[in-house]
Amino acid sequence: MKKRKFLGSLTIMAAIPSLAFVIFFTTVYEASITHWFVIEKLVIIFSCIIGGILLWKGTKWGYQLSTIGWLVLIYASIMSIYVAFQPDTKEALRFTMFITDGLFIAVGIPAVVILVRDIMATIT
Repeated sequence: MKKRKFLGSLTIMAAIPSLAFVIFFTTVYEASITHWFVIEKLVIIFSCIIGGILLWKGTKWGYQLSTIGWLVLIYASIMSIYVAFQPDTKEALRFTMFITDGLFIAVGIPAVVILVRDIMATIT
């Protein structure tokens, strides 16, 4: 499989906000590690970091883990944008959520397309 150094580093960088969220959420709110927010973010962190490193090396596992990480990240971003438009969400928070999650979606969809295209090319 082809080495994707830029996409691998982008995938690793996509895990950084989730890592910051887990640290903040578990320390400030004293949430359990089994809280579903934390589990979702841990899946993103591990699949993006490990997948990004392996994608940098050009392995099949890197492509697969990075695809999983980006798909979970896109799903979480879509759900976050849905929450942003609820009536009880503050306007400043709504704008921030829309910009950051919109950026994850805008970058994540092309990343998934590239990864799936390369995976499918090795199958046929």
